[in-house]
Amino acid sequence: MHRLVNIIAFIVSHPFSKNHPLKAFVRFVSWQLYAKLIQKPKLVRWTNNSRLWLAPGLSGTTGNHYCGLHEFEDMSFLLHLLRPQDNFADVGANAGSYTVLAAAHTGARVYSFEPVPAALHWLQQNVSANDIQQQVTIIPKAVSDQSGQVHFTSHLDAMNHVLDRADAHSIAVPCTTLDEALHDTTPLLLKIDVEGNEHRVLQGATKLLSSPGLKAMIIETTQQPFQPPHPQTTHEWLLQQGFVAFTYAPYSRRLIALTQPHGHNTIYIRDIDFVKTRLQTAPQFSLWRKKV
Repeated sequence: MHRLVNIIAFIVSHPFSKNHPLKAFVRFVSWQLYAKLIQKPKLVRWTNNSRLWLAPGLSGTTGNHYCGLHEFEDMSFLLHLLRPQDNFADVGANAGSYTVLAAAHTGARVYSFEPVPAALHWLQQNVSANDIQQQVTIIPKAVSDQSGQVHFTSHLDAMNHVLDRADAHSIAVPCTTLDEALHDTTPLLLKIDVEGNEHRVLQGATKLLSSPGLKAMIIETTQQPFQPPHPQTTHEWLLQQGFVAFTYAPYSRRLIALTQPHGHNTIYIRDIDFVKTRLQTAPQFSLWRKKV
């Protein structure tokens, strides 16, 4: 019951689905019935240029089905920013929502990192369903501050993360750094969603972060110490590297400056004029036959 209440609260407060509540609840109820009665994956239309697999227990994609774009501001930022000639790195890709949007909808080249076998399977299925194999390089590794091997949870769906030590639910996965994996490539946009390990990912990307070709990042949980136990937060460290924190208003295409990290994700931008021009000149995309 608690989970059901949380889902309903998310739908009614979501910046896109709250304007289309009936359609959102029809999608929610119909998928719940389908998942319980049919118990099979289902391929659904997503944006006007992309499709997405839904499966029972796969919360990383069902939120997109209920609400259009699960992370509306950040996903809209990606859709308005990227162009076919761009590179995008998706660190913590899970089932591939951001990867699909970047490759299938905008036409960008994507480097997608996902180490957990169950999530990796759905990432591969979503890439195949959108026929974007030539645009997406899947790297089945975790990303941190050094290469080697790390322990990773395997039973938490979109919340899987690095562990300091093995436990009953952990698996050993190969690990790389962004500087190693992207040694000859600079993404225009970098997304990092690794459930608290973001600071280590950045520590392994000093060469990438110094490149002027990296214009923006979407990062989760940036209030932890950048180099524990030192008090400087990842947010403060990024500001020192020349980035500015923003959230995004998709309908007006405005960047809203922040003094502190914003909720679940924060957008960090270094070349603000370039990014603003891209956002203002991007074509609209369609969700549920509505233009954004």
